[in-house]
Parts: sequence; C-alpha cells; structure tokens
Amino acid sequence: MTAGSENRLEAQQNNLWKHIKTSGVTVMPHLLNDDQLKYWKNNFYNAINDTDGNNQIRNSRGRLHSHQESRCAPYNSHLHRLASSLPELRSIVELYFQGYSIERYQLTQTQFLLAKPGSEHQIWHRDNVAPGLTLLVALDDIKSNGPTELLLGSHSNKHNGMSGDDEVLLGCLHAGDAILYDARVIHRGRGYDNESDADRPVLILRWDALSTPPPGAGLFQTNYVNFLGSFRIFVRKAKDLVQYYFN
Repeated sequence: MTAGSENRLEAQQNNLWKHIKTSGVTVMPHLLNDDQLKYWKNNFYNAINDTDGNNQIRNSRGRLHSHQESRCAPYNSHLHRLASSLPELRSIVELYFQGYSIERYQLTQTQFLLAKPGSEHQIWHRDNVAPGLTLLVALDDIKSNGPTELLLGSHSNKHNGMSGDDEVLLGCLHAGDAILYDARVIHRGRGYDNESDADRPVLILRWDALSTPPPGAGLFQTNYVNFLGSFRIFVRKAKDLVQYYFN
C-alpha cells in the first residue's frame, strides 16, 4: 500500500469514527464483495435450516436467529475470520474502543438473522448500556421490507428521549452494504406485512468491552428504553397532526 493510499484509508476511518461518535451510526457501503456475498448467502440458509442441534435457532416475532457464539457452532470460526479479514472494519473498531480508552474488547456476538414476511416490530432496545459496536450486514437488498430503525444520537448521555425530535435512520441497504452503530443506540427491527414475499437475511457481529458484557440492562431499563422509542413516535405523529391542521 502506498503512502497516499494509507493516508486516504486513515482519513476514511477517521470520518467513519466521527459519524459514530456524533450520531452513533455510520453506513459502510460495499463491505462485502460479490464473492464474499455469494459465500455468506449460501452459508446463511444452511445455518438457518440446520436442525442438527449445532446452533440455537429461535423464532421471535417472525425472526429466525441462528447464533454462532459457541466455538462448536459450525460458522463461528468463519465469522471471526470475516471480521479480521476486512481492514476497514478492523480499523474503525480499533479507533472506536481507543476513543473510549478501552484496551480489552472482543467479538461477543456472531449471528445469522432472518426476518420473514409477517414479522412484527421488535421492541425498542439497546444492545448494551456500555460502549460497544454492532455491525449489521445486508445479504439481500433491504428496502421497505423491515429495515432496522435507529434513533440517531440516542447513544449520548445528553440524549433527550422525551422531545420526540430524534432524527431516525432507516437501514435501507444494498446487498453487501452494512450499518455499524454504537451498541447504546436505541433501535428496533421493523416488521412488514404478509403481502411481502421478501425475506431479510442479515449477518450480525458485535464487539463489547470485556469489563461490560451485554446487555447490561435489567427489566426496568429495557422497558424504559422501549417506552422512549414508542413515545417518540407518538410525539412525532402529534406534532405532524398539529402542523397539518394549524399551518
């Protein structure tokens, strides 16, 4: 790699880190190339359809989860190799934890997730109450078929969840694109109606500090975050109605 290429990569990483630090979210287009995308799509459906007890699959609100955290899981080592083989991803993960003076962290979640037509909205939640990163990689185009919905800036201690003014990012992605977000960002996977014939297959990778394993939230915290997300929608709709009738 030339000095010019190294400088461009460093500038790109700093820009990604800036986005995550301020809004809590950044988009990484073309994270997987065509060959990688084909490989992971093939393995995705093998994992989801695996009934041999090699991994845990559960149905939650119309979503199939194939967890690969166990070293005995068939794709655990493959997903670890994927995470370490992407220099752009490795660099931004390092920058993130350095920014919070965290020296010891690890890949804590490796998962295949398939949202089916007819799936319901997830509850609003945080992946962790402490600093961490979650990567969501689209294996097919994600348009209106249940994208992830994220409240920008909700990772910050200064976040005012009662205002209803949070900017929302809908994770509509092309296959191979990814969203990388702070684990404290309030978000949910949106559902979609039964008329859609499109599945939503994604890979999920998550990194957390060794000293603060996920999720770090009890029942009260979980319910409170879900309330904040739902309340934000109520306030936003109320403001829209007021503006419609009085402007």
